[in-house]
Amino acid sequence: MNVLEKRKLNLLVHLAKVDGRFEKSEQELLKSFIQEKGLTASSTNGEYPIKFSDFTHSNEKIELLYWALRMIQADEVIHEKELSFCRSLALKLNFKPGVIDRFAHNPLPSFEEFEREVCRDWSTHL
Repeated sequence: MNVLEKRKLNLLVHLAKVDGRFEKSEQELLKSFIQEKGLTASSTNGEYPIKFSDFTHSNEKIELLYWALRMIQADEVIHEKELSFCRSLALKLNFKPGVIDRFAHNPLPSFEEFEREVCRDWSTHL
């Protein structure tokens, strides 16, 4: 099982809970992530703390940012704690300040469109 995917899942779970609530829509998004990544319930047990040094490829960073934005939008209520968490995440992944604010309050485009725009306008040195 890919430890990097487990680390992403751990981060998404933390993000889902950062506002003090764990909504059904957020749980559904996590299930979607687990299915898409081929994880199983037993493989998701345990803590896999995020190590930003593990995210070396730009596509991994962009995908994590995309899922994080999907998570903060999942319950249709965007909290300041979620925004702060995602802004910090974006900076640690070498995205320009403002990338979260650009996408957080707008419907997310397809991943392909998101990836193109982020690479073109929001990456510092992926």
